[in-house]
Amino acid sequence: TLDSTSLTSDGALTVKSASSSITLIGETNQTGAITLASSSETLTLNLGTGTGATTVNIANGTGTAKTINIGTGASTTNTLFIGSGSSTVSIDGNLNLASSTSALTLNIANGTGAHTINIGTGGTNAKTINLGTAANTLNVVTIGAASSTIAFTSASWTVTTAGTSTIVNKQ
Repeated sequence: TLDSTSLTSDGALTVKSASSSITLIGETNQTGAITLASSSETLTLNLGTGTGATTVNIANGTGTAKTINIGTGASTTNTLFIGSGSSTVSIDGNLNLASSTSALTLNIANGTGAHTINIGTGGTNAKTINLGTAANTLNVVTIGAASSTIAFTSASWTVTTAGTSTIVNKQ
């Protein structure tokens, strides 16, 4: 047990415990902040970078709501990478992407490889997919390009519009 308010090292500092045990930083009833890797210089914080199978849990306790902020303090462009080309990323619950009040661009599958984007697929429950439905602005929804093929494969579909629309069934 180390009981002090400050721990300083002039070189590498390793905190470790016996194999198959827990290294605990902070108390279960602690309030305030625990700061890791705070610097005014370029810095890398590595979590779970060993060669073994690793699980990194962040804010997964029960009882109260959690807020996780990643890259929210910088006044410059932030880049967030999740996974690699062979990764599967699963997100359960409500997810808001690009919900900022500032103008922004959300890119999905814009790399050079062949991509399949599935929206509302899987399962047996009905899905509702809304694109550009805000009533207080002029929305532009573009699907496909001059050389694209677009297929509507429903047994019954309709187009309802208050404006002008043209749909040509080219066979």
